Amino acid sequence: MKIRLFFCCVLLLALSRPAFSPAQESCSAIPPGAWEGVVVSVLDGGRLDVFQVKTTKILRNMRIAEVEVPEEGRLGGEEALSYIKKLCLYKYVVVYPRSVDRPVERSIEISVEKNDGATGRFVLPDCSLLQEELLKVGLARCDKTSTGNTHLLSLEQQAQKLNIGVWAGSAASPSSGARKPTGLF
Repeated sequence: MKIRLFFCCVLLLALSRPAFSPAQESCSAIPPGAWEGVVVSVLDGGRLDVFQVKTTKILRNMRIAEVEVPEEGRLGGEEALSYIKKLCLYKYVVVYPRSVDRPVERSIEISVEKNDGATGRFVLPDCSLLQEELLKVGLARCDKTSTGNTHLLSLEQQAQKLNIGVWAGSAASPSSGARKPTGLF
């Protein structure tokens, strides 16, 4: 019952105000395939529940693409969870799905499974990318499978150089691309 009440409140919030604030109107138009939603919960390890507001009104459970976020109980896990909540919880985001399989869509009344294969890039209300913000403060590292994004790799290396976030005290050299095996992620 509490869950149903929570989602009804989120739905009312989503329908009672414009999808984007004036600051977001400067962002480019939403391209085909992307969609806007409200982040209704932030889960462990970089997973978000996003309520798609405009069309299908479906709750989607997605992982943040291109980065690895430490889970709770690991170094930086609680800080990463708190930072992600600060950036996007109960806020509108634009989602660029990047999934291997078609994202699993679920109705609000059904619990969302944790590993449904859906990943996405998240544009925050200030037009920044969630992935980039996490890398800048050292609370994530580039996903091993997306090493082709040189911009994200350079943000990770800057955090390593500055010894911030999970890289505090790391002996890995950013220029060599080597990572200290720490079991952080």
